[in-house]
Amino acid sequence: MADLSVTAASVAKVAGAVTITGTAGEAITAGQAVYVSGTSYFLCDANFAAKDDCVGIALDNAALGQPVTVQTSGEINCGSSPVVGTVYCVSVNPGAIADHADLVTGNRVTVIGVGVSGTNLALIFKTTGITIDP
Repeated sequence: MADLSVTAASVAKVAGAVTITGTAGEAITAGQAVYVSGTSYFLCDANFAAKDDCVGIALDNAALGQPVTVQTSGEINCGSSPVVGTVYCVSVNPGAIADHADLVTGNRVTVIGVGVSGTNLALIFKTTGITIDP
């Protein structure tokens, strides 16, 4: 499988969502997974320990230095078509969201959430510190 194919314009919080606003440390697109470093948000990447600690999903687009709203809990319309019951993780593609089954040797495992409908993920965010062994 490939990463979730996100349509940024369709990304939206669902009732009960918790959000925070911060500053983009690089260009971010709605629907991308982000981590925080210092006071800025950056794209998550399962290839690097320093970039796998996902704290949320961007709800809007932001250029470097611009404000970005990040959803940190609840359900999110991820702008894609997740499979119900599938666990999704930080991808090796910066900011992308991958099916856990797509992670391979050397990838770091950080859970983002679980598909709860054909449009929504229930956000969980769990950085495991585990790297997949051969």
